[in-house]
Amino acid sequence: MSSKQLLKLFLLLIDRQDIEVFGITRQERRKEMKSRSQAAIEPNLKWVKKYDNTELIGIGQKGEEAVVKLLHQLIDERYHNRIRHVALVDDTAGFDIRAPSVKNHEDFVFLEVKTTVRPAQDFTFY
Repeated sequence: MSSKQLLKLFLLLIDRQDIEVFGITRQERRKEMKSRSQAAIEPNLKWVKKYDNTELIGIGQKGEEAVVKLLHQLIDERYHNRIRHVALVDDTAGFDIRAPSVKNHEDFVFLEVKTTVRPAQDFTFY
């Protein structure tokens, strides 16, 4: 048993006893632990604001739709049925769009679309 496990076991055993440890009773220990946990989970409510990503999702979807529209313009009409906007049904796939390659329509490309509303002169892509 590691020293960390022994310490946990010791503290657990002590907590079950109504004895003083380092001059503090079980009741005082519990009161202290409760006040510490309350302080840890109670945020400063003046500054709390729930994050709402619906606007960002909408921006991303518009970018994806623009790419799908561009693919329809660049790829021969016979292959349009092979263009799939995967992000509409599965956002965990690792890509947003699966489409035939512009160069070789028999091969697929998997596209991850990133969209921003920043002006082009303020945006740098790495």
